[in-house]
Amino acid sequence: MTKPLSVFFVMFIAWKYGHIRFGGKDAKPEFGNFEYFTMLFTSGVGVGTFYYGASEPLWHQSSHWFAEAGYRTQDEIDQMAMLITIYHWGVHAWGTYIVVALAISLASYRFRLPMIFRSTFYPILGEYTWGWMGDFLDGTSIVVTIAGLCTSLGLGSMQMAAGLSRIGWVEEGASESDTKKTQIIVIWVITFITACSVMMGLHIGIKYLSLAAFSLGMILLLAVFMMDKSSYIINLTVQSFGQYLHYVVFQLPFHTDAFGQLKTGEGRAIDENAAAAWWFDAWTIFYVRYSDDPYFFCIFITHPTSFLVPQSGTGGLHGLFLWVHSLLAFHMDAPYARSQSTRYSFLW
Repeated sequence: MTKPLSVFFVMFIAWKYGHIRFGGKDAKPEFGNFEYFTMLFTSGVGVGTFYYGASEPLWHQSSHWFAEAGYRTQDEIDQMAMLITIYHWGVHAWGTYIVVALAISLASYRFRLPMIFRSTFYPILGEYTWGWMGDFLDGTSIVVTIAGLCTSLGLGSMQMAAGLSRIGWVEEGASESDTKKTQIIVIWVITFITACSVMMGLHIGIKYLSLAAFSLGMILLLAVFMMDKSSYIINLTVQSFGQYLHYVVFQLPFHTDAFGQLKTGEGRAIDENAAAAWWFDAWTIFYVRYSDDPYFFCIFITHPTSFLVPQSGTGGLHGLFLWVHSLLAFHMDAPYARSQSTRYSFLW
């Protein structure tokens, strides 16, 4: 529910106060629009989009309320699978980022308060902001942000380890301990390159890594568009946009899967055509928890010169690795996914 409210709130703010510059009347942007966008994208949802982009619609072939109703056609289920995926990764996901970004920017650049999360509550808490209440707010934001960053890094390392195994660079069918060692090595490599990019600074390390990652991703996107059935991709894009406006703006954000989460003996549907009890927590709730860690990334949204942004420091690197992830995915042995490649190439 908070995500659509965030989106509409941001739209209102943009319409009402879009003429205000956080840096002052004479402030000029330090980066061009394209450079800024690439840094935002690669540090925001880049790695997650490539991790789930091709696989999530396949997961949504079953288990949720729409697919388990028993009377839907395959085309209807496929379209809903696309909508659920777009809802998890589309405009609604960015709404939370931008709301917090606006609050932090207003407190920091206009009112000259410290660039910390507690500053956004100064109009409400007053001087109590600098006491234990503020400490609690800052501590919570740090814990939540670290959890989100660890999730991104963990998902990326898991996919890279699996991809390296499938293409033969790592022994396939290795034990669990060996697999964990491979993932740890991947994490160390990512951490090392990340440190190098941060040391090179925003104008060299992060900027050029982001540009390289985004450019490689666009090459991959163009290759899929040209090699697949282009007319289908265009039609699905237009169709999904209309379906998005119809379902995702109001219906999906307010859907809580109230009946599907019931267990046997609690009033669960006796016809067994309900969603799996675990589905909502494993997908939508997971994304809400995963994406609601916007503190440091929000600073990067509104002022890309700040080095108080751990996620922006790893953004270009994540983007570069997400392109490698996608290439590795092409080599993975997934017959069903390949059989559905045309149907779901929209997200590749």
